[in-house]
Amino acid sequence: MVEVILAGYNVDREALEELVRKGAITTDDLNNFLTPETISAAYARISRDPAPVTELRKISRNEVEKARKSNQSIVFKMGHHSVAEHAVLNFDILRISRLATEALEAQRLCSYTEKSQRYITLNNDYVMPDELIKFEDDFKKAVELQTKAYKEVYAILKVYVQDNKNLFYLAEDIINLDEEQQARKFEREVREKKMAELLDEWAKEDARYVMSLATQGQLGFTTNARDLEKFIKYSAAHPLKEVQELGQKLYKAALPVIPSLLLFLEPNDYLKNSKKRLKEQVSDLLRANDELVVCAAEREIRLIHPDKEADNKLIAALIRSATNESFIKAYMIATRLKPEEKKELVKKTLEGIQQWDSVPREFEIPELTYEIIMSASCFAQFKRHRMLTLLPGAYEPDNLGYTIPPSIKQAGLIFEFMKIMGESEELYRKIKKEMPEVHASAEPAMPVASVEAADYVLTNAHNRRVLVKMNARELYHVSRFREDLHAQWDIRDKATKMVALAKEVMPLTMLLVGGKHEFQKIYNSAYNQQG
Repeated sequence: MVEVILAGYNVDREALEELVRKGAITTDDLNNFLTPETISAAYARISRDPAPVTELRKISRNEVEKARKSNQSIVFKMGHHSVAEHAVLNFDILRISRLATEALEAQRLCSYTEKSQRYITLNNDYVMPDELIKFEDDFKKAVELQTKAYKEVYAILKVYVQDNKNLFYLAEDIINLDEEQQARKFEREVREKKMAELLDEWAKEDARYVMSLATQGQLGFTTNARDLEKFIKYSAAHPLKEVQELGQKLYKAALPVIPSLLLFLEPNDYLKNSKKRLKEQVSDLLRANDELVVCAAEREIRLIHPDKEADNKLIAALIRSATNESFIKAYMIATRLKPEEKKELVKKTLEGIQQWDSVPREFEIPELTYEIIMSASCFAQFKRHRMLTLLPGAYEPDNLGYTIPPSIKQAGLIFEFMKIMGESEELYRKIKKEMPEVHASAEPAMPVASVEAADYVLTNAHNRRVLVKMNARELYHVSRFREDLHAQWDIRDKATKMVALAKEVMPLTMLLVGGKHEFQKIYNSAYNQQG
């Protein structure tokens, strides 16, 4: 019979240090006994040692130095890097800019819980980048003006949203109820969701669009040793000094705890120069093709090369799973089915599904690629879907502009909003123009300052292009959470438009796609059931 034993769990480091102060454990215990390295070393031996894993862990705990040497040999000499994933660490990250947070959270297999600018009132807290010391006075003035505008916009929006709550309240959720039902539901929502707080959050989430990417934040960061080492190496080649410093401090904090799992930390030529070489090569190609003119209008969301066989691929995957036939034969069968037969097969597959259930993995076969123009604020949420392929482009204020929240327009604040955008962009252009003269006071091994530091002065409203590749199952997940009525309006708008494009090319695959709030209505419609 299977046996399950809890081998370890996260423990607060300061709680362990408190035990040292109380004399319950020694400093030597803390540094050389209570280390996640012993678990990774024990698990590494499972494949070749027949002893019970509980015994392997005991051996590792009693012979920590031997365990560390075993880690180094197995992980780095033999190349079994997954062993390092058994050692997990938690970090408090404080006083990090919004811009540097993007770099940290680009790591796919880590966990992050971030200070939300939607729920917390912002103040004049920002990072002063080393690269921009030459522009310090202008930078501080710009950020202080943004903060002043944030407070003024927040105060006005707070009153406006309160006075016009029916415009902002989840209107679609109550639109089909009669007046008495609406009143009862509204009173219940006020009571249950603390409407005053909710209205305040709506005001904050739109006011934050004027705040810069230098705004300070904090987050909880959980990672395994393998991904931590990858980030430290990646950060050393990053163009922003703040990200370089972040990597160094993570290394300094982790080294006493997992010294045997942090070895290959220097970026190689590939990490340091591949992007530079690519840009140079592409620049040559662009010059050679400068006569080409793109006639297609810029689109907020574009579905790249839509797959018109997506539904057939899903049907084939379902047939294959049910029969164990080859995919080729299953696909041939799928193409011969009548439309109603295909729909019935999908319905049988999804019958009984609930809003919190994932659709089957066969839905991972149809794929979609989008190019989306989105604000920094929207991207901050979108990047939370870490298993997607997200390839963000640079911020381009001159070409892509910025996003104006609808409430800003409705409250008559558009002039003030555009004024802040203009001042931010003016300093951005000045920095970009003069940046080659500026060099960060970095260590010799670190890259010199990059013009990318100009991004610090841009705001949450400024746009970038993001290339997004996902499968249909992932789109279901995005839709459930981001099309939901309680999602923030910016990312909800993007998710709704992504789904609309997907439905055009794979209607059967998208049979039950939609936000959580409308799942039951969608399900009932698909299965001809009464609500």
